[in-house]
Amino acid sequence: MVELKVTQDGKIELSENLISKVAGKAAVECYGVVGMVSKNFREGIQRFFGKEQYDKGIEVENKDGTCVIDVHVVLAYGGKIDAIAQNIMDQVSYAVEYYIPNLEKVVNVYVDDIAIVK
Repeated sequence: MVELKVTQDGKIELSENLISKVAGKAAVECYGVVGMVSKNFREGIQRFFGKEQYDKGIEVENKDGTCVIDVHVVLAYGGKIDAIAQNIMDQVSYAVEYYIPNLEKVVNVYVDDIAIVK
């Protein structure tokens, strides 16, 4: 769980699953993203066909009060990798900030593969 806020009345904690779904939805909507790599690489490359798969390829970890979001993607061949990766970072960061304000976060993008789309 990621601690969001602590008051005298109690605290607000968010599950990593919630954060991973918000981040995954933002990542999959970015130009050049063909799919996500499963958290367990042996399961293979996953493409998005339903909303229950938005957390595939997203790892969320709480490190010293900072939420570290790792995004593992498959990009389309022919795109500028650094520009697409930067766009993914920006979109994921924006989406998480929109839904979960004041969350200290770091977004890392890992390009695990490229796919030739016909």
